[in-house]
Amino acid sequence: MSDNVDTQKSNLRPFTRRGRATDDPIVPDGTTVVSLWDPAVPEGLNEADDYWNDGQILILTGEMAEQQREVTDFVQATGTLTVAPRFVNPVATLLTVNSPAGDLVIDVADATGFTAGSLLTTDAPLGDLIIDVVDASIFRVGNAVIWENTPAAEMVVITNVDTILNQLTIAAPGIVLAAGYLVANGAVISMQSDAYIWDDAGAEAVTILGIAANQLTIAPPGIIAALGYNLVDNAAISRSPAILDDVEFTLMPPSTVMINQQAGVPIHVSSLIEERGAVFNTVVGAAADFFAADLIPTNTPTTFRIAFSCNAAGVLNVIRTEAGVPVTEHLNANAALVADCLYEFNVTVRAGQTINLQHSVGGTILSCIVVEIYG
Repeated sequence: MSDNVDTQKSNLRPFTRRGRATDDPIVPDGTTVVSLWDPAVPEGLNEADDYWNDGQILILTGEMAEQQREVTDFVQATGTLTVAPRFVNPVATLLTVNSPAGDLVIDVADATGFTAGSLLTTDAPLGDLIIDVVDASIFRVGNAVIWENTPAAEMVVITNVDTILNQLTIAAPGIVLAAGYLVANGAVISMQSDAYIWDDAGAEAVTILGIAANQLTIAPPGIIAALGYNLVDNAAISRSPAILDDVEFTLMPPSTVMINQQAGVPIHVSSLIEERGAVFNTVVGAAADFFAADLIPTNTPTTFRIAFSCNAAGVLNVIRTEAGVPVTEHLNANAALVADCLYEFNVTVRAGQTINLQHSVGGTILSCIVVEIYG
């Protein structure tokens, strides 16, 4: 490329991060998202603290698909995003009776969709690390509560779920069962904090121990609703909004414009445009690259829109490179563009490709602007 070419190349933030969420990334109250993974960024979200503040995160799959929230804080060291308002599990229902502090039975409008753990099928003696249950499919690795109606209860850590044998492996010695739990005493195990109760004044995670006639029994004293929840404050309870592994997401920085709609209504994403390169009133030789470095797309597949004018008639060519191999593509059906006239072209680029531009004759590039369009 000629030394006298003044090249401008944008250094704007990317349109989006698109990838998967892993390791139950949403905390029970639905306000914090962690462990986001983007296949294009193996080390995780590596932008500086607060980079994503005022941006948007949209869940694409799973039980909370199409829920979009504003990012209010980003901590790079932990990859943690705080959102508002909270994500809400679609399995939710209003309370029908006020729930005072310490209440263990929650009256609800509809208990459909809630789960209350599984009965044990064999006794779990003191120190037992393998728990036999009726149905292991409702469990995942994480904290759980085991109890019986004597009453006795304690927290355990599930380290493995075997859905074939319907067995749960709990944590190694040091975090073992402190008491024995008997089938004759109605021994049950549930995921800890598998539900979330809230109203306009407060919120907290709870553990559901039983379901009957639109009533949810929550964990015994020590793991109870510490606050009161009132109908006048729109009290409700839902399953926890923890997203399981491999849920796809889109994370958009503040420059992204989206139309936010309620969950259950399709989200419309408006077109996003960012400059990728520009040349203005600059002499360029015949068949010389316009840009010192090839233009690399942020999102793929994507569209590069080229606005071009030159004081000399000639053919505008795209130099497309993939795996180190360049090919030349003629725009305008290989017909010369009229001098001093403005033209626009759209060029689609896929992952692993870059582009540059050349003109078939030397002349002054009056203006050349390349933008990337997504959406």
